[in-house]
Amino acid sequence: MSKRARALLYIILAVAYFVFNFFLYRTRETILSSLFLGLFWGFSFLSILVALDPDFIWDKRVLKGQIILAIIIICFFTFLHKELIMKNFASFLLEFIILIFACWIFIKFPRLWKKRIEKQG
Repeated sequence: MSKRARALLYIILAVAYFVFNFFLYRTRETILSSLFLGLFWGFSFLSILVALDPDFIWDKRVLKGQIILAIIIICFFTFLHKELIMKNFASFLLEFIILIFACWIFIKFPRLWKKRIEKQG
């Protein structure tokens, strides 16, 4: 399977996972928070798929896409929690820092893992 076909397959799987999570959380959450949670888990799933495929780890377009998705997720998080910002800023700040750290791990970990494997092998 070509690199482009695999990329398309990964994106389709991530979108399907996003839709699944959107409807899963839709029963308990508001539409916007369901959208945020679906985007977060879809992004996570896409990052894992990319991390398992060695052809994509060093692709600059993949890195840019991951960074853009992380920024979108962080913006959604901030928008959804604007009431929490006004009521309890410390709690919001803690959740925000955890989210940024999680996005950093999704972007950075596959590359660090590949470097480690290359050093050993």
